Amino acid sequence: MKRLFPGRRSAQIWSPTLSKAMEQISNNNFQGVKHILIHTGTNDLTGHNKNIPHMLKEIAMKATREFPAARAQAFLEAPDPPYHSTVHPSRLHRDMIIGCSNIIHLSHHLRETAMPL
Repeated sequence: MKRLFPGRRSAQIWSPTLSKAMEQISNNNFQGVKHILIHTGTNDLTGHNKNIPHMLKEIAMKATREFPAARAQAFLEAPDPPYHSTVHPSRLHRDMIIGCSNIIHLSHHLRETAMPL
């Protein structure tokens, strides 16, 4: 977090999966927080991958409902090939944009395998 926000006070709550992220949003007090960053990677891709856009939307909606002063932002990280999922990252990103862009701000990591949104 210090690299993302140099010179700013920041805290990180680690959640390896989307279901754990939902628990973190439910069990922590984010009053006074200006930004809630939801970082999704590849931990959920091999399991319930078709629900990832819906689950992230639910997390973001809960965050914005409970903490309306905060701006929710999701970071999407495309997995490196070979993909261990039935859903290709480009489809996942498309579904995220369609399902979540009206309530949260979407970003992605810049790296060699990053795909434009």
